[in-house]
Amino acid sequence: MLSDAVTGGPELSGENKTKFQILKDVWTGTFFPSEKQKFRLICIGLGLIHIALVVYFFALGYGIIAVYNIFSAIYYITAAISVGNGAGFFGIFIGAYIEIIFFSACVSLLCGWEYGFGLYMFALAPVSFFICYTSSKNKKRNLTLPALFTFLTMVFFLTTKILCDHLGALYPKKVAPEFVTVAYNFNVVVTFFSTFAFAVFFSLDIGKKEKELEKQNLALADISSIDPLTKLYNRRKMDKFLDEAVANTKKTGDLFTITIGDIDNFKMVNDIHGHNVGDEILSLVSKTMKESLPEDATLCRWGGEEFLILIKKPEADTVPIIEAVRYAISQVSVTVQKPTGPVDIGVTMTFGMNQYVHGFTIEKVISLADEHLYIGKSNGKNRVVHSKTEI
Repeated sequence: MLSDAVTGGPELSGENKTKFQILKDVWTGTFFPSEKQKFRLICIGLGLIHIALVVYFFALGYGIIAVYNIFSAIYYITAAISVGNGAGFFGIFIGAYIEIIFFSACVSLLCGWEYGFGLYMFALAPVSFFICYTSSKNKKRNLTLPALFTFLTMVFFLTTKILCDHLGALYPKKVAPEFVTVAYNFNVVVTFFSTFAFAVFFSLDIGKKEKELEKQNLALADISSIDPLTKLYNRRKMDKFLDEAVANTKKTGDLFTITIGDIDNFKMVNDIHGHNVGDEILSLVSKTMKESLPEDATLCRWGGEEFLILIKKPEADTVPIIEAVRYAISQVSVTVQKPTGPVDIGVTMTFGMNQYVHGFTIEKVISLADEHLYIGKSNGKNRVVHSKTEI
């Protein structure tokens, strides 16, 4: 409870994991591939498709198209390597877009529409949105670019279809119908799988953004609940802990004690030595109290030079704990450099405490602790005052 930092969410890295574990984590949404990894997978996938088409077109006797696929495969494998070396994602996308449009149109016109190579253009619409919206280089993320690419794809698709209907295959081959069916089914699978893959990438990107947003919200919550000078909880956060303590006492009957501590003669130190020294004292006192209190205690800067401590124990068990804190603070000092030489400024604190009483509001308990603090200030300071103290 005395920790002044809130740790972040799940790690977004895949170090020291097998490929199967990484794949499982991706599928369950606990690991998110980087931008480079996604582009590399895309390029490798396109390269493998072209390698498969090399075999197919050589089998059909389309040697020129087979050679084209060899060069295309080399392009994508090279692009996959280049992505890892910092090449521009958008430039690679433009190259792939032109290549896919060119290949789909030319093969459809040469071999015939029935082979299904024109279907590849369908995958370009979701790809355009994915690239334009998830690339870290594109800060604007508006609809202009993906809408333009989608429109151009539609124009190329319809133009190719119309030309195929009117002209037929420009370079037909007499092949068994099974070869055409195999090609068509293969292209349907490729198109569906490509669309599915980019939908998965899009979902992963959304999941990653949500995780990052959760971490940022946790960080903001941490900042809003921590006092910047002392690195302790602030009053706003302590109010929540106090409400939880009251609710727990009503449920379980376990008692708790509230202690308010105030640095003695703090205003005088500020007036004589300046606010920088005052800040140094506040930081030193905070550090000393954190080190002296048990782990289950909750400490906050209540305001100015006042601190509030919540300990989930009865008052009788809390007194020796606070006495130990008071003694630890009395043993520290702050050294100030003066023209005449260094000056040590001793620090002491006065504490007032009160146990939670059933039926009392938390404000009433704090008020009683504050009254005990006032009694301690009026009777010599540097002491702990509670309900059983005899003055």
